[in-house]
Amino acid sequence: MQSPSLGLRQRPGMAWAGLSREAAIALCAAVLCALVVPFFYLGQGRTLTSHEAYLVVTTREMVESGDWIVPRFGGLPRLTKPPLGYWTASLTALALGGTTEFTCRLPAAISSVALVALLGWWAMRWYGRAAGICAMLIQTTTVYHTLYSREATVDMLQCLLMTVCMFLVIEQPDPLTAANRWRARGRWLAIYGLLGILALAKFHFGPVLVVAPILVYWIVDRRPGRFLNLFNPLGVLLFCALALSWPELILQRVDYAYAIWRHETLGRAMGEMNREPAWHFLQIIPSLAFPGILLLPWMLRDSWRRASQTLEPKVPCSGQSRERFLWTWIIVQTVLLSLSANKHKNYIIPALPALVLLLSPTLAAILQDLKTRQYQLPRWVPLAVVPGLLVGLTIVSLKVTRHWPMLQAPTLLLAATLLVGGCGLLWLLAKRKPAMAGLTAVMLFLVSHTTMMGAMMPVRDYRLPAAEFARTLRQAHPNAKICLYGMGQSPVAYYMDDPMIRCETDDDILPYLCVERDLLVLTIEPLITQLAPMGNVFVLETIPPHPATTHDTPNLVFLRFTAPASLSRTPPESMWR
Repeated sequence: MQSPSLGLRQRPGMAWAGLSREAAIALCAAVLCALVVPFFYLGQGRTLTSHEAYLVVTTREMVESGDWIVPRFGGLPRLTKPPLGYWTASLTALALGGTTEFTCRLPAAISSVALVALLGWWAMRWYGRAAGICAMLIQTTTVYHTLYSREATVDMLQCLLMTVCMFLVIEQPDPLTAANRWRARGRWLAIYGLLGILALAKFHFGPVLVVAPILVYWIVDRRPGRFLNLFNPLGVLLFCALALSWPELILQRVDYAYAIWRHETLGRAMGEMNREPAWHFLQIIPSLAFPGILLLPWMLRDSWRRASQTLEPKVPCSGQSRERFLWTWIIVQTVLLSLSANKHKNYIIPALPALVLLLSPTLAAILQDLKTRQYQLPRWVPLAVVPGLLVGLTIVSLKVTRHWPMLQAPTLLLAATLLVGGCGLLWLLAKRKPAMAGLTAVMLFLVSHTTMMGAMMPVRDYRLPAAEFARTLRQAHPNAKICLYGMGQSPVAYYMDDPMIRCETDDDILPYLCVERDLLVLTIEPLITQLAPMGNVFVLETIPPHPATTHDTPNLVFLRFTAPASLSRTPPESMWR
Protein backbone atom coordinates (compact mmCIF):
# COMPACT_ATOMS: atom_id res chain seq x y z
CA MET A 1 0.00 0.00 0.00
CA GLN A 2 1.39 3.40 -0.94
CA SER A 3 0.55 6.59 0.84
CA PRO A 4 -1.74 9.09 -0.86
CA SER A 5 -0.42 12.05 -2.71
CA LEU A 6 -2.75 14.92 -1.84
CA GLY A 7 -3.83 15.31 -5.44
CA LEU A 8 -0.54 14.12 -6.99
CA ARG A 9 0.21 11.08 -9.02
CA GLN A 10 1.85 8.77 -6.53
CA ARG A 11 5.27 7.57 -7.58
CA PRO A 12 7.86 6.98 -4.83
CA GLY A 13 11.18 8.55 -5.72
CA MET A 14 9.80 11.14 -8.15
CA ALA A 15 11.11 14.72 -7.95
CA TRP A 16 9.38 17.56 -6.15
CA ALA A 17 8.62 19.30 -9.45
CA GLY A 18 5.00 19.64 -10.51
CA LEU A 19 3.49 20.11 -7.05
CA SER A 20 -0.17 21.01 -6.87
CA ARG A 21 -1.11 24.24 -5.12
CA GLU A 22 -2.28 22.33 -2.07
CA ALA A 23 0.93 20.31 -1.79
CA ALA A 24 3.06 23.41 -2.45
CA ILE A 25 1.41 25.21 0.48
CA ALA A 26 2.00 22.17 2.70
CA LEU A 27 5.65 22.03 1.63
CA CYS A 28 6.12 25.75 2.32
CA ALA A 29 4.58 25.28 5.76
CA ALA A 30 6.97 22.40 6.47
CA VAL A 31 9.98 24.45 5.34
CA LEU A 32 8.82 27.41 7.43
CA CYS A 33 8.57 25.19 10.52
CA ALA A 34 11.99 23.69 9.81
CA LEU A 35 13.55 27.18 9.79
CA VAL A 36 11.56 28.91 12.54
CA VAL A 37 11.84 26.17 15.17
CA PRO A 38 15.64 26.17 15.48
CA PHE A 39 16.52 29.74 14.48
CA PHE A 40 13.88 31.92 16.14
CA TYR A 41 15.50 33.74 19.09
CA LEU A 42 18.31 31.18 19.01
CA GLY A 43 20.93 33.25 20.80
CA GLN A 44 18.70 35.26 23.14
CA GLY A 45 15.99 32.81 24.21
CA ARG A 46 17.71 31.77 27.43
CA THR A 47 21.07 31.58 29.09
CA LEU A 48 23.26 28.53 28.75
CA THR A 49 22.33 25.29 30.47
CA SER A 50 25.02 23.34 32.31
CA HIS A 51 25.41 20.91 29.39
CA GLU A 52 25.71 23.79 26.94
CA ALA A 53 28.34 25.43 29.13
CA TYR A 54 30.54 22.34 28.75
CA LEU A 55 30.69 23.03 25.02
CA VAL A 56 30.58 26.83 24.89
CA VAL A 57 33.28 27.61 27.47
CA THR A 58 35.52 24.88 26.07
CA THR A 59 34.98 26.25 22.56
CA ARG A 60 35.89 29.77 23.63
CA GLU A 61 39.12 28.61 25.26
CA MET A 62 39.93 26.46 22.22
CA VAL A 63 39.50 29.43 19.86
CA GLU A 64 41.47 31.81 22.09
CA SER A 65 44.34 29.41 22.77
CA GLY A 66 44.57 27.91 19.30
CA ASP A 67 44.96 24.46 20.87
CA TRP A 68 42.47 22.26 18.99
CA ILE A 69 43.80 19.03 20.49
CA VAL A 70 43.31 19.35 24.26
CA PRO A 71 39.90 20.86 25.11
CA ARG A 72 39.96 22.95 28.29
CA PHE A 73 37.35 24.39 30.63
CA GLY A 74 38.62 27.13 32.93
CA GLY A 75 42.17 26.09 32.09
CA LEU A 76 41.62 22.46 33.12
CA PRO A 77 41.53 19.69 30.48
CA ARG A 78 38.01 18.50 29.67
CA LEU A 79 38.35 15.03 28.23
CA THR A 80 35.02 13.48 29.15
CA LYS A 81 33.80 14.00 25.57
CA PRO A 82 35.57 13.84 22.20
CA PRO A 83 36.17 17.10 20.34
CA LEU A 84 33.65 17.03 17.45
CA GLY A 85 31.21 19.37 19.21
CA TYR A 86 34.00 21.78 20.15
CA TRP A 87 35.44 21.73 16.64
CA THR A 88 32.15 22.49 14.88
CA ALA A 89 31.30 25.28 17.33
CA SER A 90 34.83 26.69 16.96
CA LEU A 91 34.44 26.78 13.18
CA THR A 92 31.17 28.71 13.39
CA ALA A 93 32.69 31.03 16.02
CA LEU A 94 35.65 31.80 13.76
CA ALA A 95 33.39 32.24 10.73
CA LEU A 96 30.99 34.62 12.53
CA GLY A 97 33.52 36.56 14.56
CA GLY A 98 33.24 35.29 18.12
CA THR A 99 32.09 32.65 20.57
CA THR A 100 28.51 33.42 21.57
CA GLU A 101 25.39 31.48 22.46
CA PHE A 102 24.25 31.88 18.86
CA THR A 103 27.44 30.68 17.16
CA CYS A 104 27.72 27.64 19.44
CA ARG A 105 24.07 26.69 18.97
CA LEU A 106 24.26 27.19 15.22
CA PRO A 107 25.69 23.71 14.36
CA ALA A 108 22.71 22.05 16.09
CA ALA A 109 20.26 24.33 14.28
CA ILE A 110 21.83 23.65 10.88
CA SER A 111 21.93 19.91 11.62
CA SER A 112 18.24 19.95 12.50
CA VAL A 113 17.32 21.58 9.18
CA ALA A 114 19.44 19.04 7.31
CA LEU A 115 17.78 16.20 9.24
CA VAL A 116 14.32 17.48 8.31
CA ALA A 117 15.34 17.64 4.65
CA LEU A 118 16.82 14.14 4.76
CA LEU A 119 13.74 12.59 6.38
CA GLY A 120 11.47 14.36 3.90
CA TRP A 121 13.53 13.06 0.98
CA TRP A 122 13.70 9.57 2.45
CA ALA A 123 9.96 9.34 3.11
CA MET A 124 9.24 10.71 -0.36
CA ARG A 125 11.40 8.03 -1.99
CA TRP A 126 9.69 5.24 -0.07
CA TYR A 127 6.12 6.40 0.36
CA GLY A 128 5.53 9.34 -1.98
CA ARG A 129 5.39 13.11 -1.90
CA ALA A 130 2.63 13.46 0.65
CA ALA A 131 4.49 11.24 3.10
CA GLY A 132 7.66 13.26 2.51
CA ILE A 133 5.91 16.49 3.47
CA CYS A 134 4.29 14.78 6.45
CA ALA A 135 7.68 13.48 7.61
CA MET A 136 9.02 17.03 7.58
CA LEU A 137 6.04 18.32 9.59
CA ILE A 138 6.18 15.47 12.10
CA GLN A 139 9.91 15.92 12.63
CA THR A 140 9.78 19.70 13.12
CA THR A 141 6.90 19.51 15.62
CA THR A 142 8.29 16.74 17.85
CA VAL A 143 9.43 17.68 21.33
CA TYR A 144 12.93 16.32 20.86
CA HIS A 145 13.44 18.37 17.71
CA THR A 146 12.26 21.63 19.28
CA LEU A 147 14.51 21.05 22.30
CA TYR A 148 17.76 19.77 20.86
CA SER A 149 17.79 21.82 17.65
CA ARG A 150 18.34 24.86 19.89
CA GLU A 151 20.99 23.44 22.24
CA ALA A 152 24.73 23.92 22.04
CA THR A 153 25.34 20.19 22.24
CA VAL A 154 26.48 17.57 19.76
CA ASP A 155 23.26 15.51 19.97
CA MET A 156 21.50 16.84 16.87
CA LEU A 157 24.64 16.67 14.72
CA GLN A 158 25.21 13.11 15.90
CA CYS A 159 21.60 12.18 15.10
CA LEU A 160 22.00 13.60 11.60
CA LEU A 161 25.21 11.66 10.91
CA MET A 162 23.71 8.41 12.20
CA THR A 163 20.59 8.89 10.06
CA VAL A 164 22.75 9.54 6.99
CA CYS A 165 24.58 6.25 7.70
CA MET A 166 21.29 4.39 7.90
CA PHE A 167 20.09 5.95 4.64
CA LEU A 168 23.30 5.02 2.80
CA VAL A 169 23.07 1.44 4.05
CA ILE A 170 19.43 0.76 3.20
CA GLU A 171 19.38 2.56 -0.16
CA GLN A 172 22.43 0.90 -1.65
CA PRO A 173 22.05 -1.76 -4.36
CA ASP A 174 23.06 -5.29 -3.52
CA PRO A 175 26.78 -5.56 -4.43
CA LEU A 176 26.37 -9.25 -5.19
CA THR A 177 23.80 -8.68 -7.92
CA ALA A 178 24.29 -5.10 -9.11
CA ALA A 179 26.72 -4.21 -11.87
CA ASN A 180 28.09 -1.19 -10.06
CA ARG A 181 30.19 -2.95 -7.41
CA TRP A 182 32.66 -0.08 -7.25
CA ARG A 183 29.87 2.36 -6.49
CA ALA A 184 28.71 0.18 -3.61
CA ARG A 185 32.27 0.00 -2.25
CA GLY A 186 32.54 3.79 -2.48
CA ARG A 187 29.31 4.09 -0.54
CA TRP A 188 30.71 1.90 2.22
CA LEU A 189 33.88 3.95 2.25
CA ALA A 190 31.67 6.98 3.01
CA ILE A 191 29.83 5.01 5.71
CA TYR A 192 33.09 4.07 7.41
CA GLY A 193 34.16 7.72 7.24
CA LEU A 194 30.92 8.82 8.91
CA LEU A 195 31.40 6.18 11.60
CA GLY A 196 34.86 7.58 12.28
CA ILE A 197 33.42 11.07 12.63
CA LEU A 198 30.74 9.70 14.95
CA ALA A 199 33.46 8.28 17.18
CA LEU A 200 34.65 11.88 17.63
CA ALA A 201 31.21 12.84 18.93
CA LYS A 202 30.68 10.37 21.79
CA PHE A 203 33.34 7.67 21.47
CA HIS A 204 31.77 4.26 20.71
CA PHE A 205 28.17 5.46 21.13
CA GLY A 206 27.50 6.38 17.51
CA PRO A 207 29.32 3.54 15.72
CA VAL A 208 27.72 0.87 17.92
CA LEU A 209 24.20 2.25 17.51
CA VAL A 210 24.65 2.28 13.72
CA VAL A 211 26.39 -1.06 13.17
CA ALA A 212 24.31 -3.15 15.59
CA PRO A 213 20.88 -2.49 13.96
CA ILE A 214 22.40 -3.04 10.51
CA LEU A 215 23.83 -6.43 11.45
CA VAL A 216 20.57 -7.54 13.08
CA TYR A 217 18.60 -6.34 10.05
CA TRP A 218 20.75 -8.36 7.65
CA ILE A 219 20.14 -11.45 9.77
CA VAL A 220 16.39 -10.85 10.11
CA ASP A 221 16.02 -10.00 6.42
CA ARG A 222 18.05 -13.07 5.41
CA ARG A 223 20.69 -11.20 3.46
CA PRO A 224 23.97 -12.86 4.53
CA GLY A 225 25.73 -11.57 1.44
CA ARG A 226 25.52 -8.06 2.86
CA PHE A 227 28.13 -8.95 5.49
CA LEU A 228 30.75 -8.78 2.73
CA ASN A 229 30.27 -5.00 2.75
CA LEU A 230 32.07 -4.84 6.06
CA PHE A 231 35.28 -6.13 4.48
CA ASN A 232 36.36 -2.81 3.05
CA PRO A 233 40.08 -2.30 3.85
CA LEU A 234 40.14 1.35 2.81
CA GLY A 235 37.02 2.01 4.83
CA VAL A 236 38.46 0.35 7.94
CA LEU A 237 41.67 2.37 7.58
CA LEU A 238 39.66 5.57 7.19
CA PHE A 239 37.60 4.76 10.27
CA CYS A 240 40.72 4.05 12.36
CA ALA A 241 42.43 7.22 11.15
CA LEU A 242 39.45 9.37 12.09
CA ALA A 243 38.51 7.61 15.33
CA LEU A 244 41.95 6.93 16.83
CA SER A 245 44.12 9.88 15.86
CA TRP A 246 42.74 12.29 18.44
CA PRO A 247 42.88 9.80 21.38
CA GLU A 248 46.50 8.99 20.47
CA LEU A 249 47.46 12.67 20.47
CA ILE A 250 45.71 13.20 23.82
CA LEU A 251 47.46 10.24 25.47
CA GLN A 252 50.79 11.76 24.48
CA ARG A 253 49.95 14.97 26.33
CA VAL A 254 47.61 13.95 29.18
CA ASP A 255 48.61 10.70 30.85
CA TYR A 256 45.42 10.32 32.92
CA ALA A 257 43.10 10.56 29.89
CA TYR A 258 42.57 6.80 29.66
CA ALA A 259 41.15 6.67 33.20
CA ILE A 260 38.63 9.39 32.31
CA TRP A 261 37.59 7.61 29.11
CA ARG A 262 37.21 4.31 30.89
CA HIS A 263 34.91 6.00 33.43
CA GLU A 264 32.90 7.73 30.69
CA THR A 265 32.35 4.58 28.62
CA LEU A 266 32.51 1.35 30.63
CA GLY A 267 31.82 3.18 33.89
CA ARG A 268 28.60 4.68 32.56
CA ALA A 269 27.42 1.34 31.23
CA MET A 270 28.13 -0.38 34.55
CA GLY A 271 26.35 2.23 36.66
CA GLU A 272 29.26 4.09 38.23
CA MET A 273 27.45 7.41 37.75
CA ASN A 274 23.77 6.60 38.13
CA ARG A 275 21.40 3.74 37.46
CA GLU A 276 17.98 3.86 35.82
CA PRO A 277 15.48 1.00 35.37
CA ALA A 278 15.54 -1.03 32.16
CA TRP A 279 12.18 0.39 31.03
CA HIS A 280 13.37 4.00 31.39
CA PHE A 281 13.27 4.79 27.66
CA LEU A 282 9.78 3.35 27.22
CA GLN A 283 8.45 6.36 29.13
CA ILE A 284 10.88 8.78 27.48
CA ILE A 285 10.09 7.94 23.84
CA PRO A 286 6.39 9.03 23.98
CA SER A 287 7.30 12.37 25.56
CA LEU A 288 10.11 13.13 23.10
CA ALA A 289 8.11 11.97 20.05
CA PHE A 290 4.97 13.93 21.01
CA PRO A 291 2.66 14.87 19.26
CA GLY A 292 3.41 12.54 16.33
CA ILE A 293 3.32 9.54 18.67
CA LEU A 294 -0.47 10.04 18.93
CA LEU A 295 -0.67 8.35 15.50
CA LEU A 296 0.88 5.17 16.90
CA PRO A 297 -2.29 2.96 16.85
CA TRP A 298 -2.96 3.74 13.18
CA MET A 299 0.76 3.49 12.35
CA LEU A 300 0.96 -0.05 13.76
CA ARG A 301 -1.95 -1.09 11.56
CA ASP A 302 -0.50 0.55 8.44
CA SER A 303 2.99 -0.78 9.08
CA TRP A 304 1.62 -4.31 9.25
CA ARG A 305 -0.14 -3.78 5.92
CA ARG A 306 2.98 -2.40 4.28
CA ALA A 307 5.00 -5.29 5.63
CA SER A 308 2.62 -7.71 3.92
CA GLN A 309 3.53 -6.36 0.49
CA THR A 310 5.64 -8.57 -1.72
CA LEU A 311 9.18 -7.53 -2.50
CA GLU A 312 9.92 -5.82 -5.78
CA PRO A 313 13.05 -7.42 -7.24
CA LYS A 314 14.31 -4.23 -8.93
CA VAL A 315 13.94 -2.07 -5.82
CA PRO A 316 16.76 -2.37 -3.23
CA CYS A 317 14.41 -2.19 -0.27
CA SER A 318 10.61 -2.33 -0.31
CA GLY A 319 7.60 -3.84 1.41
CA GLN A 320 8.55 -6.18 4.23
CA SER A 321 12.21 -5.24 4.04
CA ARG A 322 11.54 -1.55 4.65
CA GLU A 323 9.37 -2.16 7.67
CA ARG A 324 11.86 -4.66 9.07
CA PHE A 325 14.66 -2.16 8.71
CA LEU A 326 12.84 0.69 10.48
CA TRP A 327 11.57 -1.51 13.31
CA THR A 328 14.99 -3.14 13.71
CA TRP A 329 16.52 0.33 13.88
CA ILE A 330 14.18 1.39 16.71
CA ILE A 331 14.15 -1.86 18.68
CA VAL A 332 17.87 -2.66 18.59
CA GLN A 333 18.93 0.85 19.60
CA THR A 334 16.35 0.96 22.40
CA VAL A 335 17.42 -2.45 23.72
CA LEU A 336 21.12 -1.57 23.66
CA LEU A 337 20.54 1.71 25.46
CA SER A 338 18.26 0.02 27.99
CA LEU A 339 21.00 -2.47 28.86
CA SER A 340 23.25 0.37 29.97
CA ALA A 341 22.81 1.40 33.60
CA ASN A 342 23.39 5.09 32.88
CA LYS A 343 20.52 6.58 30.90
CA HIS A 344 19.72 10.11 29.79
CA LYS A 345 16.79 11.12 27.63
CA ASN A 346 19.02 12.47 24.86
CA TYR A 347 20.55 9.01 24.35
CA ILE A 348 17.39 7.75 22.61
CA ILE A 349 17.30 10.55 20.03
CA PRO A 350 19.02 8.52 17.24
CA ALA A 351 16.13 6.02 17.21
CA LEU A 352 13.40 8.63 16.71
CA PRO A 353 13.97 9.45 13.00
CA ALA A 354 12.94 5.86 12.22
CA LEU A 355 9.72 6.44 14.13
CA VAL A 356 9.10 9.61 12.09
CA LEU A 357 9.52 7.61 8.86
CA LEU A 358 6.99 5.05 10.07
CA LEU A 359 4.49 7.73 11.06
CA SER A 360 4.71 9.80 7.87
CA PRO A 361 2.68 7.57 5.49
CA THR A 362 0.06 7.09 8.19
CA LEU A 363 -0.47 10.83 8.53
CA ALA A 364 -0.56 11.18 4.74
CA ALA A 365 -3.20 8.44 4.52
CA ILE A 366 -5.36 10.10 7.19
CA LEU A 367 -5.20 13.45 5.40
CA GLN A 368 -6.07 11.81 2.09
CA ASP A 369 -8.97 10.01 3.72
CA LEU A 370 -10.30 13.31 5.03
CA LYS A 371 -10.04 14.77 1.55
CA THR A 372 -11.33 12.04 -0.74
CA ARG A 373 -14.02 10.50 1.41
CA GLN A 374 -15.47 13.85 2.47
CA TYR A 375 -15.23 12.73 6.08
CA GLN A 376 -17.97 14.25 8.21
CA LEU A 377 -16.88 15.29 11.68
CA PRO A 378 -19.31 13.75 14.23
CA ARG A 379 -21.38 16.31 16.12
CA TRP A 380 -20.25 15.00 19.49
CA VAL A 381 -16.58 15.82 18.76
CA PRO A 382 -16.89 19.64 19.10
CA LEU A 383 -19.21 19.19 22.08
CA ALA A 384 -16.52 17.11 23.81
CA VAL A 385 -13.34 18.74 22.55
CA VAL A 386 -14.16 22.43 23.07
CA PRO A 387 -15.09 22.12 26.78
CA GLY A 388 -12.16 19.77 27.30
CA LEU A 389 -9.82 22.22 25.62
CA LEU A 390 -11.20 25.08 27.71
CA VAL A 391 -10.82 23.16 30.98
CA GLY A 392 -7.36 21.85 30.07
CA LEU A 393 -5.99 25.25 29.08
CA THR A 394 -7.47 26.81 32.21
CA ILE A 395 -5.84 24.24 34.49
CA VAL A 396 -2.46 24.55 32.77
CA SER A 397 -2.64 28.36 32.83
CA LEU A 398 -3.44 28.41 36.56
CA LYS A 399 -0.56 26.05 37.35
CA VAL A 400 1.90 28.02 35.26
CA THR A 401 0.92 31.40 36.70
CA ARG A 402 1.00 29.99 40.24
CA HIS A 403 4.60 28.79 39.88
CA TRP A 404 5.73 31.71 37.70
CA PRO A 405 3.56 34.80 38.33
CA MET A 406 5.70 36.80 35.91
CA LEU A 407 4.38 34.62 33.08
CA GLN A 408 0.73 35.54 33.57
CA ALA A 409 0.37 37.80 30.51
CA PRO A 410 2.03 35.55 27.87
CA THR A 411 0.37 32.45 29.35
CA LEU A 412 -3.13 33.89 29.13
CA LEU A 413 -2.46 35.22 25.63
CA LEU A 414 -1.18 31.83 24.45
CA ALA A 415 -4.11 29.99 26.07
CA ALA A 416 -6.62 32.29 24.38
CA THR A 417 -4.87 31.83 21.02
CA LEU A 418 -4.91 28.05 21.35
CA LEU A 419 -8.58 28.04 22.36
CA VAL A 420 -9.68 30.22 19.44
CA GLY A 421 -7.38 28.38 17.04
CA GLY A 422 -8.58 24.98 18.24
CA CYS A 423 -12.19 25.98 17.74
CA GLY A 424 -11.35 27.29 14.28
CA LEU A 425 -9.62 24.04 13.42
CA LEU A 426 -12.69 22.04 14.43
CA TRP A 427 -14.89 24.36 12.36
CA LEU A 428 -12.70 23.84 9.29
CA LEU A 429 -12.88 20.06 9.77
CA ALA A 430 -16.66 20.29 10.10
CA LYS A 431 -16.75 22.27 6.85
CA ARG A 432 -14.69 19.52 5.18
CA LYS A 433 -11.60 21.65 4.61
CA PRO A 434 -8.76 19.42 5.83
CA ALA A 435 -6.06 21.40 4.00
CA MET A 436 -6.99 24.64 5.74
CA ALA A 437 -7.31 22.76 9.03
CA GLY A 438 -3.79 21.40 8.61
CA LEU A 439 -2.42 24.85 7.81
CA THR A 440 -4.21 26.24 10.87
CA ALA A 441 -2.61 23.54 13.03
CA VAL A 442 0.84 24.48 11.70
CA MET A 443 0.24 28.16 12.39
CA LEU A 444 -0.92 27.36 15.94
CA PHE A 445 2.26 25.39 16.48
CA LEU A 446 4.44 28.26 15.23
CA VAL A 447 2.60 30.80 17.38
CA SER A 448 3.00 28.56 20.43
CA HIS A 449 6.68 27.97 19.70
CA THR A 450 7.57 31.63 19.15
CA THR A 451 5.61 32.69 22.24
CA MET A 452 7.38 30.10 24.37
CA MET A 453 10.86 30.91 23.09
CA GLY A 454 10.47 34.66 22.80
CA ALA A 455 8.28 35.61 25.75
CA MET A 456 8.15 32.76 28.29
CA MET A 457 11.52 31.01 28.32
CA PRO A 458 13.57 34.20 28.91
CA VAL A 459 11.37 35.18 31.87
CA ARG A 460 11.52 31.83 33.66
CA ASP A 461 15.25 31.40 33.07
CA TYR A 462 16.58 30.08 36.40
CA ARG A 463 20.17 30.82 35.46
CA LEU A 464 19.60 34.46 34.52
CA PRO A 465 20.42 36.01 37.97
CA ALA A 466 23.71 34.11 38.14
CA ALA A 467 24.59 35.12 34.58
CA GLU A 468 23.82 38.79 35.25
CA PHE A 469 25.77 38.62 38.52
CA ALA A 470 28.80 37.22 36.66
CA ARG A 471 28.58 39.94 34.02
CA THR A 472 28.35 42.64 36.72
CA LEU A 473 31.41 41.26 38.49
CA ARG A 474 33.41 41.29 35.29
CA GLN A 475 32.42 44.87 34.58
CA ALA A 476 33.45 45.88 38.11
CA HIS A 477 36.74 43.94 37.89
CA PRO A 478 37.61 43.92 34.17
CA ASN A 479 41.24 42.79 34.51
CA ALA A 480 41.10 40.86 37.79
CA LYS A 481 41.74 37.14 37.82
CA ILE A 482 38.61 35.67 39.40
CA CYS A 483 38.65 32.12 40.75
CA LEU A 484 35.62 29.86 40.40
CA TYR A 485 35.82 27.53 43.37
CA GLY A 486 33.77 24.33 43.55
CA MET A 487 31.50 25.50 40.70
CA GLY A 488 32.14 22.52 38.45
CA GLN A 489 31.59 23.28 34.79
CA SER A 490 28.96 25.91 35.52
CA PRO A 491 27.54 28.30 32.88
CA VAL A 492 28.76 31.11 35.13
CA ALA A 493 32.22 30.51 33.67
CA TYR A 494 31.01 31.71 30.27
CA TYR A 495 29.44 34.92 31.56
CA MET A 496 32.40 35.60 33.85
CA ASP A 497 34.80 35.51 30.91
CA ASP A 498 38.58 35.69 31.22
CA PRO A 499 40.84 36.21 33.09
CA MET A 500 39.51 33.34 35.16
CA ILE A 501 40.83 30.26 36.91
CA ARG A 502 38.86 27.19 37.93
CA CYS A 503 39.57 25.30 41.17
CA GLU A 504 37.50 22.37 42.35
CA THR A 505 39.33 21.26 45.51
CA ASP A 506 41.57 22.64 48.26
CA ASP A 507 44.59 21.17 46.47
CA ASP A 508 43.67 23.20 43.38
CA ILE A 509 43.28 26.59 45.05
CA LEU A 510 46.14 26.35 47.58
CA PRO A 511 48.98 26.83 45.03
CA TYR A 512 47.31 30.00 43.71
CA LEU A 513 46.85 31.30 47.24
CA CYS A 514 50.54 30.72 47.98
CA VAL A 515 51.59 32.77 44.95
CA GLU A 516 48.85 35.41 44.65
CA ARG A 517 48.26 35.83 48.44
CA ASP A 518 44.97 37.58 47.61
CA LEU A 519 42.25 36.01 45.45
CA LEU A 520 38.82 37.10 44.28
CA VAL A 521 36.65 34.01 44.50
CA LEU A 522 33.15 33.19 43.23
CA THR A 523 31.64 30.14 44.90
CA ILE A 524 28.47 28.87 46.54
CA GLU A 525 27.64 29.63 50.16
CA PRO A 526 28.09 26.09 51.62
CA LEU A 527 31.73 25.98 50.42
CA ILE A 528 32.81 28.95 52.56
CA THR A 529 33.40 26.55 55.45
CA GLN A 530 35.96 24.68 53.30
CA LEU A 531 37.87 27.86 52.49
CA ALA A 532 37.92 29.28 56.03
CA PRO A 533 40.60 26.92 57.46
CA MET A 534 43.06 27.80 54.66
CA GLY A 535 42.91 31.59 54.86
CA ASN A 536 40.88 34.70 55.61
CA VAL A 537 37.47 34.97 54.00
CA PHE A 538 35.76 38.33 53.42
CA VAL A 539 32.31 38.12 51.82
CA LEU A 540 31.82 41.00 49.38
CA GLU A 541 28.45 40.20 47.81
CA THR A 542 25.77 37.51 47.86
CA ILE A 543 23.19 36.76 45.18
CA PRO A 544 20.17 34.51 45.88
CA PRO A 545 18.79 32.14 43.22
CA HIS A 546 15.92 32.94 40.89
CA PRO A 547 12.75 33.60 42.96
CA ALA A 548 10.78 31.06 40.92
CA THR A 549 13.31 28.27 41.46
CA THR A 550 11.45 25.20 42.68
CA HIS A 551 14.51 23.24 43.83
CA ASP A 552 17.01 23.97 46.59
CA THR A 553 19.71 26.15 45.05
CA PRO A 554 22.42 27.71 47.25
CA ASN A 555 23.35 31.38 47.13
CA LEU A 556 26.24 32.55 44.99
CA VAL A 557 28.92 34.31 47.00
CA PHE A 558 31.65 36.68 45.80
CA LEU A 559 34.45 36.97 48.34
CA ARG A 560 38.04 38.00 48.90
CA PHE A 561 40.28 35.15 50.02
CA THR A 562 43.63 36.14 51.55
CA ALA A 563 46.49 33.98 52.73
CA PRO A 564 47.50 33.99 56.40
CA ALA A 565 51.04 35.13 57.24
CA SER A 566 51.96 31.58 58.21
CA LEU A 567 51.26 30.19 54.73
CA SER A 568 54.41 29.51 52.73
CA ARG A 569 54.93 31.46 49.51
CA THR A 570 56.22 28.33 47.78
CA PRO A 571 53.48 26.31 46.05
CA PRO A 572 53.29 22.64 46.99
CA GLU A 573 55.18 20.31 44.67
CA SER A 574 51.96 18.32 44.26
CA MET A 575 50.51 21.08 42.07
CA TRP A 576 49.62 19.07 38.97
CA ARG A 577 48.64 21.73 36.50
